[in-house]
Amino acid sequence: MSKAFDLLKWGATLGKDEQNFLGAKWVPAFLKRVPERSKRKWALRVLDLSPHYFLFPDDPKYKGLSKDEYLEAIAGDARVSREKIRDSFLLEKLEGAGTLIDWGCGPGFLSKALSPHVGKIYAVDISEGALACAKIINAAENIEYVPGDDEGLASIPDSSADAVISFHVFQHLSDEIAKVVFSDIYSKLKPGGRMIAHVQAANETWRSEEEWRSDDSLKGKVRLKYGLHCFGRSEEEYEAMIRGAGFDEPVFEMMKDLMPAGEDDLSGQMIVTALKN
Repeated sequence: MSKAFDLLKWGATLGKDEQNFLGAKWVPAFLKRVPERSKRKWALRVLDLSPHYFLFPDDPKYKGLSKDEYLEAIAGDARVSREKIRDSFLLEKLEGAGTLIDWGCGPGFLSKALSPHVGKIYAVDISEGALACAKIINAAENIEYVPGDDEGLASIPDSSADAVISFHVFQHLSDEIAKVVFSDIYSKLKPGGRMIAHVQAANETWRSEEEWRSDDSLKGKVRLKYGLHCFGRSEEEYEAMIRGAGFDEPVFEMMKDLMPAGEDDLSGQMIVTALKN
């Protein structure tokens, strides 16, 4: 019964485009109508409807908390995790950046963590529901949340950003869309601007896009539909995409070498930095 309910709520929040978590039109419309005093509570509840944002309800450290207490606690953990990324290596890589684009910002925790350190942030996501939640939970005067459609991207001038960051995005994108995103990132960067992207190396448990799409089992179809998958790609495949977008000499670093010792779940995770000529 629980699995059936999960599928029902995930389906009710999906947008029409692939990987458009919380993209259903009712999500931003609902949050707009919620009274101001209750917006944060309901934004957190809406994020919890997606299988992508608040992922650890069975963690023992949340035992005994009410639903809303748990949501506040896990939102606090999300904030701390982004601040660790910021302080461990990202601020150094963003040194001197005045205008930043956070591509695939989701609920905006990383944008908010970086907001005191840059002049302007365009936080882009394909999901208008995730953006509606971000505007409530992670608002800042210098953050502009932008829909990742043609109209939204057109509002960001080409060759205007000093840096573009993208975290936990590319493993969910098809090859076709990933190539488009790398090219779009290149077009928004100033000459000499830098892209800093989080990617995941292929491993023995991650299947290729072709393998995912050829899986005719019900489980395989469900996982692909709801984004409960990661497309496995090699460093060489990512490098070919990045070079194909116009970047030269992308540099790959293992995330475990950039983060404090003892951080969990960093196996195979990489940070790739590339400059626009």
